[in-house]
Amino acid sequence: MRLATATWPMLGLLTQSGLARLSDQMAAIVYGWGMLNGSGSSASGAIVMATSFAALVIGTLFAGRLISAFGARRVALAGVWVSAVVAGLIALMLHFGFANPALIAILAALGAILDGPSAIASEMHYPQIARLARFDLIRLNALDDGLDGAATLIAPATGVLLVTNFGLVGGAAALAVLGLSAALVLTASFPRFKPVSGASSITLRAVGQALLADRLLAWLTVLFSIAVGVFVAVELVMLPRLLLAAADGARQLTLFLIAGGVAALAGAALSRRFAASLSLPHLLGAGFLSLAVGTGLLAFSTGTSALLASAALTGLPSGVIGPLAASIFQTRPPRALRADMQALSGALVFASAPIAVLAAGIALDALPTGATLLSCAALLALGALIIMVALPSVSAQTAMQGQVGTRAPPDPVARGAAAPARSAGGVAATDHHGVRAPCRTISAGAKPCRKL
Repeated sequence: MRLATATWPMLGLLTQSGLARLSDQMAAIVYGWGMLNGSGSSASGAIVMATSFAALVIGTLFAGRLISAFGARRVALAGVWVSAVVAGLIALMLHFGFANPALIAILAALGAILDGPSAIASEMHYPQIARLARFDLIRLNALDDGLDGAATLIAPATGVLLVTNFGLVGGAAALAVLGLSAALVLTASFPRFKPVSGASSITLRAVGQALLADRLLAWLTVLFSIAVGVFVAVELVMLPRLLLAAADGARQLTLFLIAGGVAALAGAALSRRFAASLSLPHLLGAGFLSLAVGTGLLAFSTGTSALLASAALTGLPSGVIGPLAASIFQTRPPRALRADMQALSGALVFASAPIAVLAAGIALDALPTGATLLSCAALLALGALIIMVALPSVSAQTAMQGQVGTRAPPDPVARGAAAPARSAGGVAATDHHGVRAPCRTISAGAKPCRKL
């Protein structure tokens, strides 16, 4: 098989991921600022964003069930095409002067509800796609995280530029074009995988039991819930309150976000090297300690030097840990449970964000901002302690093989089968990089060659 054919699914998925993430992050600016400028009400933009986020969490929770019922390709394509159609409808409504916040919020929720299932349907097959392209899985996830970081750098300025120069209609039209482009790229590149035998008979209760039974995945879910909750609260509530009261607060906030994005890109580039040289508890523990120090630093100073140092201390470990964590969740669970376990864990992690924002708002009314930031830093430090005490002392590659720290029986679909642990695609779990996997060996879990 030609290398160009082998790499096309990976290149297509990365391109679609970059376009989708750029669109998602621009939407927060375009819809939020645009609705504020158009209606004069900050609640209008908040309604749209809050409704979209709630729909994302709900959709992610049921991603595994949807993938089991309809297949990964159908769910992945349904998500991007629904988002593209919704973005187009919103642009048309705004073009004809119909900017009702409630209706736009409903449409935005419809567009977001399949975003989680679509992403999981794509990412659950990253191990197979990496093998087909003869590419390292952690590096593939690092590239994916790098695109997210690049979108973080580009989206705010681009969104503001669109809204200020072309208005809400122009911004919405640009989002529609991005959504359509992402849908076309994914349609052309996403392979046709065979459905997982028996996955549709698994209940969410069984998925929850399997997640709790795997000590590593259960603790990772708890730890990432803490991290996501803290940083949503810090970046969306605490830091704006600290900075925006100052004369140059908007510039400082932008500087912090850009510096954090650059640091995350650097971390993603180094992720594979750190994963090869450090054990999993040491890598995650050092990362959480760095996050704690970077967060606590903001409690004492918000000068330019302190902001840059905090951005580096928080952005670099985020970039390192992200690809590694994604690779573990993509390879460790039994194949029949993979989509469901990713969905349940993702929903639990995302659900921490609105809780953290609400808690931060209440805390800021009762406590000084510095004390609240130190509380967040203490919570991250507690996470580092949990990592060193609770996680098994294994390498990243061992953690990806799905055997360490598991108390439950193997894949319930294959209960009683005495076979070696296998990852998606029927290839031995120790082979994650595709170096030894010709096209025909992948056919156990997917169609051969171009259609996989």
